[in-house]
Amino acid sequence: LATPASLDLQRRNWNGLTDYLNRIADEAERLHGISTKELGHLLTSMKGRSLSNSDRVTVVECSETQAKDLAAQIGASWHVNAQAWSLDRLEEPTPGLIIATYFHYNEILQRWPQRFAEMHFAAIQPDPAMPRKLFPKGIPRRKTTLFLCERDDSMASNIATELTLLFPVERFSIACRITQSPASLLRSRSKIPVLFSPRMWGQLTPAQRRNPRAYEVRYVFVPDDLQMIAKRLGWT
Repeated sequence: LATPASLDLQRRNWNGLTDYLNRIADEAERLHGISTKELGHLLTSMKGRSLSNSDRVTVVECSETQAKDLAAQIGASWHVNAQAWSLDRLEEPTPGLIIATYFHYNEILQRWPQRFAEMHFAAIQPDPAMPRKLFPKGIPRRKTTLFLCERDDSMASNIATELTLLFPVERFSIACRITQSPASLLRSRSKIPVLFSPRMWGQLTPAQRRNPRAYEVRYVFVPDDLQMIAKRLGWT
């Protein structure tokens, strides 16, 4: 039978484990932009196996936040050590395969033409789950305005066009807000939702991300494209 002392020890050990796991989950979100659900998928996929350098791929994107998210999507589905790499870095990615998106095809090829044989490109799309996250009770009946936060006008225009696939112009109006300080859009009393591009989302603190008006413009791989790459490279 458990004694009061042993029960107290178990309780303290459980509380300590809970605190430890909470710290891991908080750091995963704060430092790597990985949600608790995605972290769980990663831990499950890593259980009982070790990855060698030959299993390593580098996921290259213009935003550290988006690169980490796309790398997490790969790591959650295949036995691959997917590392994130931002184009903001001046140095060359680590040796090995490079996974990138078609959006940055020319820039990546111009930077590292000697690595062309190691490059594989896949299409990405706005996360189809975004409308449900913004409107869990259902799409509003009247036309709704959404703010889109970006620091570059042309990039904002491209993202806004892609978002019309999820938020059709008949029901939504997407107004671009160009700024170097994304948090400034959350300080007003406006109730209009603010969609932050991946790199602008990466500038927000965890507390700012929890603002009820703040939403991430999250991109996910087009499943068929990634499946083709996985088959070609022999991922399991």
